Amino acid sequence: DTLMFFGDTEQFAVEAPWGPYAVAPPFAKRTQIAHRAGSSKICVGEQEAPEIVCLGSDGDRTLIRWTVQPAPVLDSEIADWREAKVQEYDLKLSRSQVLEMLDRVPIPESRPPYSELFLDSAGFLWAERGPASGRGGESTDFLVFGPDGALLGTVSIPPIRVLEVGLDYVLGIHVDELGIQYVRVFELNRNATGAHS
Repeated sequence: DTLMFFGDTEQFAVEAPWGPYAVAPPFAKRTQIAHRAGSSKICVGEQEAPEIVCLGSDGDRTLIRWTVQPAPVLDSEIADWREAKVQEYDLKLSRSQVLEMLDRVPIPESRPPYSELFLDSAGFLWAERGPASGRGGESTDFLVFGPDGALLGTVSIPPIRVLEVGLDYVLGIHVDELGIQYVRVFELNRNATGAHS
């Protein structure tokens, strides 16, 4: 049976040289889904608000909500997004054509309240704070919620693209300054407030 309906990636139709064309804005809201193999639980969030719903195979439904101050989108992030789009369409359009097309895309004032979602092997939900891109900082914060939806705290993880959260580790991809990717595993101490290698 149908349990719920949810949206796809946010896009806007703009006029391109070949006609109407769908473009995702920077920090486009999109549905995030977390599921773990062997688990009957699935968590879904649409990034419209700090709200996620978790569904169990028995029909159990847990609504997770929290309060958060909207984080503004920086001018430098918009400039980086525009430059990346210019490179993406490099072989199809001139720079001025791409920029003219991007000028028609509405720019959000704030970032989504979370980006990636993960369910760990203990059934805890991890919600990455802030955007999934631009992880050049020293750490990335995750909100961690218990199986009942209660906020347990924040965990800081070195800047990696997380692939999996286990009982005592976090597995992810680290990209160095040359763009080379490395698989990294960090020890996770659930009695502390972070992960370290």
